[in-house]
Amino acid sequence: MIFFLLSVFGLAVINQFLFRLHKVEIISRQKTHVLFWISIIPILFFLFFKDPIIILSVYIGIFLLGLILFFILFEKIMQSVFEKSKIQLLDSLILQIRIGHSPQKALAEALYCSSNLEKKIFDPIKYVFTSNFSDEQIQFQFTKHYILELRTILLSSSRVVDQIQSFRDGLKIQFQFRHKTKQVTQQIKAQAIVALMIYVLIFFISYSNLGLHEYPRLMMVSALMFMAGLILVFKLGGSIKWKI
Repeated sequence: MIFFLLSVFGLAVINQFLFRLHKVEIISRQKTHVLFWISIIPILFFLFFKDPIIILSVYIGIFLLGLILFFILFEKIMQSVFEKSKIQLLDSLILQIRIGHSPQKALAEALYCSSNLEKKIFDPIKYVFTSNFSDEQIQFQFTKHYILELRTILLSSSRVVDQIQSFRDGLKIQFQFRHKTKQVTQQIKAQAIVALMIYVLIFFISYSNLGLHEYPRLMMVSALMFMAGLILVFKLGGSIKWKI
């Protein structure tokens, strides 16, 4: 009975999770139905386990966590797609204008060739040529500067291609320096993990061989100093400035 009730609750959670994916146009309605029926298979498979309730709870918990954190994860996904496609859109615009299309026609063609997620991100750009365009139409704040800057360029009366190229080159430079910063941050994290592992290893060896349990204050001071060192390293790493 408990397994049945938990299964019903799980199916409701999975259905709601897939519905949200469909609502934001990540998957189609047909795929929603297919994935829902596929998600039932593991639940039926769990019946053959010795403790199916525990495994079923973990399975449902994954979807429940995804449902709770859905909008946070969704915005992260959209931001990642935006970072990868914003320069491609400008390249497509330049190409369309160079073959003779007007800025408005070039924008329509560039958006037509985009994926569904890209179309959702760049949807406000479709209305930049209308008189009633407003900042409130921009759904994602991380696209605001990009869309407003592109609108200014497309509505200008001269040298549109040159302005788009300058805008694109500026974004490329930003990407390069962000990539360098990310590499440095990853190196700092890797070194911090190694330092933590070494510290924990030395701590346990010292604890078992030197009787550190008799000196709790010493252990506390050591841990605090180590944590302070890690914080200082991350702070110094975050303050790195690249010269342009």
